[in-house]
Amino acid sequence: MTRHELIFQIIRETAEALGLPEGRVLTLGKDNLTVPRPRIELQFMGETYTSAVRGLAVTRLKDEREHYQELKKQLYTVREQVGVNVLAEDEAWLQTFCRDLIACLPRGVNDADGNWIKIRAESAEEPSEPEKRVGLETIKVFTRVSKFLTVTFEGRVTVTEESGLIEHVEIKPPSYRQGA
Repeated sequence: MTRHELIFQIIRETAEALGLPEGRVLTLGKDNLTVPRPRIELQFMGETYTSAVRGLAVTRLKDEREHYQELKKQLYTVREQVGVNVLAEDEAWLQTFCRDLIACLPRGVNDADGNWIKIRAESAEEPSEPEKRVGLETIKVFTRVSKFLTVTFEGRVTVTEESGLIEHVEIKPPSYRQGA
């Protein structure tokens, strides 16, 4: 499972657990106009890599023939921001759902390689629309509302190296010569 598939699955499962109908979490680029509201549109905003070389774990293993160890190293920290655009018909439902979505997101998950991916909600923005005026009165034409959440997923790029272990050591006592 790729990182994007994992992120999509986490947000979809969290939203559906909060009552969003199945099939309403989409990525940008699909036919979103025919999908009724409420719905969520995901936008992957790119990955940022930071070099962070360090050892994570040493595991000693034994198979039929030899003893060896695996060294797991972190090469990079990967930070990916995902835009979660929540679209709804009702302002009260939108506010409640967004608050509950942020509260119910897991703190983190393990990816396919066993690396921890930390999940954080960064910001929430409501689009500001220009006021519609008729004379001195302000009117509201459409009741459709949305909120744009930014969620950050921070994980690792790791590599595992194997090396053999010394299996047998024979220590010989030193031999001393008799001096004159």
